[in-house]
Amino acid sequence: ERATVSLIDSEADEMILFASTHSGESSFAPGARLPLKTLGTFGDQAIERLRQGGVEIIDDIASVQDLPPALQAARDEGIRSVLSAPLLSQGDLIGALSLTTSVRSVFQPEHAQIASEVANQLAIAIRQARLHDALIEELAERRRTEEKLRETLADLRKTDEARQRLLSHLTMAQEEERSRIAADIHDDTIQVMTAV
Repeated sequence: ERATVSLIDSEADEMILFASTHSGESSFAPGARLPLKTLGTFGDQAIERLRQGGVEIIDDIASVQDLPPALQAARDEGIRSVLSAPLLSQGDLIGALSLTTSVRSVFQPEHAQIASEVANQLAIAIRQARLHDALIEELAERRRTEEKLRETLADLRKTDEARQRLLSHLTMAQEEERSRIAADIHDDTIQVMTAV
């Protein structure tokens, strides 16, 4: 009845519900964040099985001992059976494709195989999308860096032009001072000669 794609945010230790076919009110709506600790010990074991590439099937949520809060919420929404297939990217668990239904014990091995195949394709698409996003961000960063370099180069050119003008003024001032000193020396020499 419902398919959900969730992604794992390892840094935040959360599962983010990325997409869902369910259109009604739900605590499992796209964008919802579930702390992994709300899955409890049962969830830890399920995630470990998913990390190893296994498909997790719960025939009847009501039969699970010490039901963690996330599964309690699913049960309260009428969900009875769950099938979760891992989204693996280069051997790392990045999320899960979960199929849920209000019917008990509905998922069979062929459902698990089909869900695994779909999950593999989703994992590839998600990895490609992430690579694309990273490439776009890197390209934007390079453009920002290029712009900063252009601005720095323009500032350096202005500074060099100002330095050259200052040097030209300094050279002219030196020449004027030399000329003045030379004229003073020449005038002094003529005065001494005239006095003799």
